Amino acid sequence: MNIDLLHQLCTLHSTSAAEEDVFACMKQCFENNGFDVVSNNYYVAGRKHLSDDFPTLLLTAHADSPGWAIADSKAIHDEVFLSYRVRSIGDISSWLDAAVVLKTGDMKIEGRLSNGCFLVKPEELKGGTIRKDDRICFCPKFQLKENILEATFLDNRIGCFLLAKIAEAFSEWEMKYNLVLAVSSSEETTGDGADKLAEDVKADVVVVLDTTYEEKNVRLGNGAVLTLKDDGIQLDDKIATKLIDLITGNGIKLQTEKTYGYTDTISFIESPNDALIISLLIAQKNNHSFFEQIDTRDIDSYFDALKTLCCTDFSCF
Repeated sequence: MNIDLLHQLCTLHSTSAAEEDVFACMKQCFENNGFDVVSNNYYVAGRKHLSDDFPTLLLTAHADSPGWAIADSKAIHDEVFLSYRVRSIGDISSWLDAAVVLKTGDMKIEGRLSNGCFLVKPEELKGGTIRKDDRICFCPKFQLKENILEATFLDNRIGCFLLAKIAEAFSEWEMKYNLVLAVSSSEETTGDGADKLAEDVKADVVVVLDTTYEEKNVRLGNGAVLTLKDDGIQLDDKIATKLIDLITGNGIKLQTEKTYGYTDTISFIESPNDALIISLLIAQKNNHSFFEQIDTRDIDSYFDALKTLCCTDFSCF
């Protein structure tokens, strides 16, 4: 599968509640493929109505990654650097040592994160002004070695990428659903984006796309990962068995996990809608770092599993 768009997505600046770059990219993708698009501060959703007789399938991924924000616009100036205190946005330390990029208005300024501060040489400001709450993320990285892709923000630009590929391909499939594809805000912090999406979109089946940790029973290269149980979801045993048989019966590699934590599934579980909720993920190493890793073979398995779900009527489950 061509991953040029994934490369583009992994260069975009997007932290919780400041996802406008990813939102703009996905909005354009949905519009280019003929979807009716709704865009707001919480999510970007593309809807494709195929038949009045079809139920609705929602596929969703979050657009944000953890990062940092300027805590105080007053800088300490030593002989070389301006130093600005930062605070964490999401589950990430402010005490890392890493190359980072700050976004202020339409301007991006490269610097360094060190000891809880954003460091930048005065000449790198290029006339820009750093303000309180300006957002910071890792400098983009994207490197492919054989099957292993090492990049920034794979959590969860990989989910956004797969939504884009589905938008391009679904018209050739034997769809069983009216389709809604959505990217949401703030999964790494408040979950507000998915909460609003669950409120606004009345879906019969919801599939949440995200990454999961490589652990004892989940390995890179062994296919997509179906969540059987985490802190937000517990899949009915009969439904789980049918899903596993459905996907693997089509020759698609699939792993399962019982784990901790939760994804945006929790927003849909807490919604009053009576939807079938599925968490389908991809294994990843080094989560929330500037060298996250996935196996590109899993991208193909993931895509094929999602296609299978799109072409299956779950009313018989």
